[in-house]
Amino acid sequence: MHKVPYLTVPMSSEYGFDLDAIFEAIEDKTKAIYLCNPNNPTER
Repeated sequence: MHKVPYLTVPMSSEYGFDLDAIFEAIEDKTKAIYLCNPNNPTER
């Protein structure tokens, strides 16, 4: 099995995607962005 490096970006304080933080995390070597939706089991 290959080990693939990955980066996580914390959710916003309102339990949503922090699109600005995701955008800032993108680098030239970024190949994919994975968003989990619905983001179970996160609930308000």
